[in-house]
Amino acid sequence: MGQTEVVACLLEAGASPNCADRKGLNSLHLAVVSNYTECLRALLMLARHPVDLDAMNYEGIRHYQKTSNTNPGLGRGMWF
Repeated sequence: MGQTEVVACLLEAGASPNCADRKGLNSLHLAVVSNYTECLRALLMLARHPVDLDAMNYEGIRHYQKTSNTNPGLGRGMWF
């Protein structure tokens, strides 16, 4: 089972994509910095809970700001 399948199973079981770790990074932040585009799609399409696209980590950085730093090709357009 790959990353995307694990994400899909967790989301289908009701996991929230908005839960953050000790640095304030949630699943969207982590998928972005790891360049897991298929996981991003799963997070956005399969989440039972509303996905907070404007969530900031503890440094005040949003998902799409991380995207532009790690993969300029994705940019803010992927989120909106």
